[in-house]
Amino acid sequence: MVQNIQDFKTETGDERLDFQRAYMEGRLGGVDVQAGRIDTTDITGGNIYDIRFDGVKLTYGKEIKVIGRAGKATDAFEHGLVHGGDTYSVEAVAGLGKAGDIHGGWWKFKGLNNGADLPDDNIWTAGLNLNVAKDLELTADYLKSNRNDIFGADQDDDGYVFGLNYKGASANKVGSYGLHAKYYHLGAPVVIAHTMNGEHELDGGFKGYSLMGYYTVAKNMVLGVEWYDLEAIDADTDVSTLWTQLVIDF
Repeated sequence: MVQNIQDFKTETGDERLDFQRAYMEGRLGGVDVQAGRIDTTDITGGNIYDIRFDGVKLTYGKEIKVIGRAGKATDAFEHGLVHGGDTYSVEAVAGLGKAGDIHGGWWKFKGLNNGADLPDDNIWTAGLNLNVAKDLELTADYLKSNRNDIFGADQDDDGYVFGLNYKGASANKVGSYGLHAKYYHLGAPVVIAHTMNGEHELDGGFKGYSLMGYYTVAKNMVLGVEWYDLEAIDADTDVSTLWTQLVIDF
């Protein structure tokens, strides 16, 4: 997969064609193996990392699933914390039947910035997904880093995210919809490449909420609207984002 970005508002020549993903996938015994440039996200749903990854991903198990990765993080990162450094992770998720699941993990990012060594960032996570009523899911995740000095000492080195998910839009079911709400309180060291579409690059980390809705307007056409209201944890800075999209599958 390649991606082309065109900016029609400038004449600076910063339009580019990016190599996004190319990988091999297969099974080795009971292990699912992906190798190459893959699209990967952490087990909290992308609060730590949701972007391309160059390396190997191994997945084993069903009721208790274990996921391991080894390789290099790509060079699109926030806070200048990591720039193409070695990355390792081990995550596990255990099913609770119809009740949901519990999960946890560990990520290690080699600290690099324009070739200069920085302290490694080790991030631990623990969380759960609970089906609290019909079509209603509650999610909760806690994240903890060994660093508190991304923008100076004594900053938040941990974070938490709570979410509610109601139903879900299915591309092949016209009229289906999903509603989602989240509250974030995330210190800078636990955020490497967040999955959200809202602007959140705030010094010291961010806190706030998001509201999202998706509706299938026609077969294979899903309309999405997202609202983000966020502010810096340690500064008098806030930012709001309205994001809309129409996803068409072929």
